[in-house]
Amino acid sequence: ELAEKIGLPQRCYKALATLAAGASIEDAHLAPRGLPAGWRRAFSRSVAMEYFVEVGGAKRTQWPWPVAAGAAERQLPLREPGEPRRPKVGAPLDGFAPYVELDLGCEPFCVLCGVAGTSHLGFDSHLKSKGEWLTRLGRLEALLPEIRRVSISVLAEEAPVRLGFMEVWQGELQFVVRPPASSRADAGAPGSQEDSVARALWHGVVRPRLPTSGEPVAWLAALPFSIEAILGVGRASEPKEEMLS
Repeated sequence: ELAEKIGLPQRCYKALATLAAGASIEDAHLAPRGLPAGWRRAFSRSVAMEYFVEVGGAKRTQWPWPVAAGAAERQLPLREPGEPRRPKVGAPLDGFAPYVELDLGCEPFCVLCGVAGTSHLGFDSHLKSKGEWLTRLGRLEALLPEIRRVSISVLAEEAPVRLGFMEVWQGELQFVVRPPASSRADAGAPGSQEDSVARALWHGVVRPRLPTSGEPVAWLAALPFSIEAILGVGRASEPKEEMLS
C-alpha cells in the first residue's frame, strides 16, 4: 500500500507484494550487515527505506549497498533498443505517422517494418506491426495516472530517493516499449516484428521527447507532458496512398 501511494509503478509494487506474500523475502534477507568503512545508514521516512551516506570524501548518498574501495562493483545499465532500419536519407511527413519516411526519391519507407514501397502499408504484416505499435502506446498512456501519483513528499525527500524514483520510471518506460521476451508472441527474436516495433518506437518517438533535465524532480514533473506529446505524435494517421504516389 505504501509503495502504491508514493508513486512506484504498479508493476513494481505488485511484484514486491507477491514476493512478500509468497514468503520469498526471508528474515535473512533483512538481517543487518556490516557496512564498509566510511559509510553510514540513513532512513527515509517518506518511503520507509534505508539508504547510505558516505561519511567522508564526497559525502555521496545512494540506495545500493556500498561496495568497499577496490572491490568489483556490478553495474547493470539499462540498454536501449538498437537503431531501426531506415533509408540513408529520409524524413517522416509532418503530421503523419512517424514510422513512414520518404527517401530522396519520394519513395515511402516503413521504419516500423524495415520495408520500402507504397503498397506495403496495406499488407497484413504491416497491419500486425501497426497493431503492436498502438498496443505499446496504449501501455504508455496507462502509465500517466501512475506517474501523476508520485508523492510530492517523495520529490522533496533526500537526493537518493529522488534519483531512485527517476531511475525506476526510466526503466518502466523501457519495459513498456520493449517488454520481456516471455510476454511477446514471437519471443522477441532479433529482427522480429516486436523487436522492430521497439526500435522504431523508442528512437523515432519516445527518446526524442523524454525530459532533458538531469535533475530528478524536474524530470519526473515533466514526464507526464512528455508522454502526452509521445502519444500525440505516435498516434498520427498514416499518409494516404495517393499522397505517396
